[in-house]
Amino acid sequence: MAEPAATIVMAAHNEAAVIERTLRAFLPQSAPGEFQVLVVCNGCSDGTAEAARSTGEQTGRPVEVREIPVASKIAALRKAEDEPLVERADVRIYLDADVLVDVTTLRNVRDAVAGDMPRLGVVCGEVDAAGSSRLVRAYYAVWSARQHAAPDGSGAGIFAVNRAGAARISQWPDVLSDDGFVARQFAASERVVAAGRSVIRAPRTVSALVRRRARIVNGNRELDIRWPRTAAEPPAVRRLVLARRVSLVQAGVFVTLTIAARALAAWRRWRGRAAMWSADDTSRRAY
Repeated sequence: MAEPAATIVMAAHNEAAVIERTLRAFLPQSAPGEFQVLVVCNGCSDGTAEAARSTGEQTGRPVEVREIPVASKIAALRKAEDEPLVERADVRIYLDADVLVDVTTLRNVRDAVAGDMPRLGVVCGEVDAAGSSRLVRAYYAVWSARQHAAPDGSGAGIFAVNRAGAARISQWPDVLSDDGFVARQFAASERVVAAGRSVIRAPRTVSALVRRRARIVNGNRELDIRWPRTAAEPPAVRRLVLARRVSLVQAGVFVTLTIAARALAAWRRWRGRAAMWSADDTSRRAY
């Protein structure tokens, strides 16, 4: 059976520091022509486009690059919809420009959505908090335990859809959370958790973490108004403590920082700045 034609779409805003690392995690190990790669640079003022093209040339796996002037991930995804590279793909894999996946994971998520019925393919995300503060590491110990207890691919920075699934998401709305929007277009029975993992670098500092989580809070709040949740809720923190999956100290840090993020999210809404972008440069530094 022939492998489905797959295109990897990456929306990138000022990702020159990390995009080569992301591409080199899978490009050299892929077969020629196995994956088409499209990077849409949105509002970039650094060398993201050049880094993406150069990495493709150096690995012998061409990377198509498009550039748009506005700094908007949704605008970048809309731009990708018009590209023949995306239109003719049997499978579309959407990958964040700062997330690491290997070629085996890409193959697994591609194959998981093959077929005629609408499918959303996801993988479990693993957080690399090696360069983060102790409080950030404690937070992500709980976050990771909750994700592994109820894996739904949220926060993993990668998802895949087949042609039937793509029809549900091709009209990208103006939302803060693109992956959250996508997840809510598929029933739980249409979601497949593929073998493999993605690696997401955690923010280094508490302030960077709280800012990132505040945007996620407002993004989910925005989605809750328009689309119901379709994934199971992760277990309560108390259950993880009782099961000795996390310590009481880790749970306390998680709850405290969650409250702080919600407070910041509420403040942003009150100030009319709910859509405020929270770029985290701390996770892009070399460890």
